[in-house]
Amino acid sequence: MKLFILFSILMGYLFASDFDDAQKLFEQKSYIKAYSKFFALLEKEPTNPKYSLHVARCQFALGEYSASEETLKPLVEQGLKDKEILLAYSKSLYAQKKYDKAQAILATLDDSESKALLSSLKDSSKIHHFSGAISFGISYDDNVKNNTHLETTPYAGALLRNDTNKYEDVSHQQMLFFKHTYDMPDFQNIIWQNSALIFNKTLLEYSEENVVFGSLRTGPIYQKGDYTFGVNAVYDRLFYGSEDYLYAYGVGINLQKILTNYLFGYTNVEYKQRKYNQLSDSPKDADRLSIGIGLGHIISPKDFMNYSLTRTQDTKDGGTRIDISKTGWNYEISYARVLTQDMKLQTKFGYESIAYADKDPNLSEREDVRLNLSVGVSKNIDKDLVASINYNFTDNDSNINAYSYQKNNVTLTLSKSF
Repeated sequence: MKLFILFSILMGYLFASDFDDAQKLFEQKSYIKAYSKFFALLEKEPTNPKYSLHVARCQFALGEYSASEETLKPLVEQGLKDKEILLAYSKSLYAQKKYDKAQAILATLDDSESKALLSSLKDSSKIHHFSGAISFGISYDDNVKNNTHLETTPYAGALLRNDTNKYEDVSHQQMLFFKHTYDMPDFQNIIWQNSALIFNKTLLEYSEENVVFGSLRTGPIYQKGDYTFGVNAVYDRLFYGSEDYLYAYGVGINLQKILTNYLFGYTNVEYKQRKYNQLSDSPKDADRLSIGIGLGHIISPKDFMNYSLTRTQDTKDGGTRIDISKTGWNYEISYARVLTQDMKLQTKFGYESIAYADKDPNLSEREDVRLNLSVGVSKNIDKDLVASINYNFTDNDSNINAYSYQKNNVTLTLSKSF
């Protein structure tokens, strides 16, 4: 008898130890390992609802929403009233877009998380979602034409005089962004997203520097567990000065992975063909391939950092221009901090190196290094209304003097989301 009691205590201790180990793995987002341990415990005690719950949570975290539902379904059908089990079950239904069934379960619960999920179901039951933003700004630029501050450029044994005048101007800017998301009922983890962006910058004096830019994107997004994968078709159009300047079209691929509770990684690849509309500009036509990787880090509830590295390759379609084909490497690090409940500080530092593939026989191969620093503060005036001020400094250092320049820019913006 004593041996049996001792054996029971020992087995209880081992089960508890395995359960704690599995929980730690789950907290570390090692969902597959955690699932294996929880499932082993469930096999030994198939009627233990605690083990069923944790197996289902692992399945949900791995994006196996249907399996999570099937694990918990017998417990719900037995009439078990455990709030955690009912909430986990309703989440698995919610993820599969079984909104009516999820709503029926959530209606029986009265905790805050269940109420929040129930509230969001009212919108989620719709298959079309619309959102966007509009902004108005005023900007000051002390070097709108990016003129160099260096007096001369050596060329074929002579010194060519550069235009070192700094043309200052003020512009007003408007931006409109619109997004439409379609929940595809026949595809559990897929949505279709369309977006449109229009940006206008009008200078008060140097109208030849005016810009109107438009961008359209459309494509499916696949979400499962910690992964988000998207493919989209891209179309851009740019009006510069008074001309219909260029258009570009191509395809983009994006992948994001949640690594831990505080880290997420992402990568993107985009290929575009850039075509210039004016016959005199046709030698500028080029293909552009951009490949980027990044890491987002939530340092604390008030602090966030982002790191990114992008390689851009421009290859001209033809012609003899020497300023088209180039390779650029761009590294950016940004930091954001919540100062008060309605104020936020944002800073960004960028370093970009650009190497040109072609050269003038009387010049060295062109290489530019561009430093960019921006600092901004934003304040929430209302729930969806934000005012911000941003300062930006750019220093482009080139081994060919004519292309070296510095500029300062200050922008005041008022943005409204909807």
